Amino acid sequence: MKTILPNGIPLSQSEPKTISDFSHDQPLAVPYLESPPEVIDVSRGRQLFVDDFLVDPFRTQMHREYHRPVKYPGNPVFFPESPEETCPDFPPCAIAKSGGVWFDDRDRLFKMWYMTGYLGYAALATSHDGVHWERPALDVVPGTNLILPKDIHPDSGSVLIDHAAEDPEERYKMLLREPNGVTPPAY
Repeated sequence: MKTILPNGIPLSQSEPKTISDFSHDQPLAVPYLESPPEVIDVSRGRQLFVDDFLVDPFRTQMHREYHRPVKYPGNPVFFPESPEETCPDFPPCAIAKSGGVWFDDRDRLFKMWYMTGYLGYAALATSHDGVHWERPALDVVPGTNLILPKDIHPDSGSVLIDHAAEDPEERYKMLLREPNGVTPPAY
């Protein structure tokens, strides 16, 4: 029995395959590429056109056009300015080191989880356009935009939005690594 994905691509019951042998150097067979549907619905979200699977130049009148990227002249769009970002205890910075920038479709905002000062604090900034950023006041450390108490200094970490979470309080998940193997305090 085949499963039909929302975009019309059929998958057999054996897909997706689990790969356990990485010793070969040949491409793996991709069954849905061997007999794609006549029409593929690309209206169900963003598409990344990196190959000719969705845009076949022999079947459409579309053609690829490449453009050289241009650096935004207003850089940097985010720089250290809050007391936590310019604290003399840490080299000043405001960087999305490993936190990430994500678009929250429910709140219709870009959200950036970033580090204030090297090995400083974890914080949140939001933006409507990805260029102009605000630091929302949060209740973790009153009067700041910190997302963790000040006694936790993540060396690296990432915040993810769980779009499948039913409870709004459980939409955000965080992976965290304290420097030098220090275990963060429990809260």
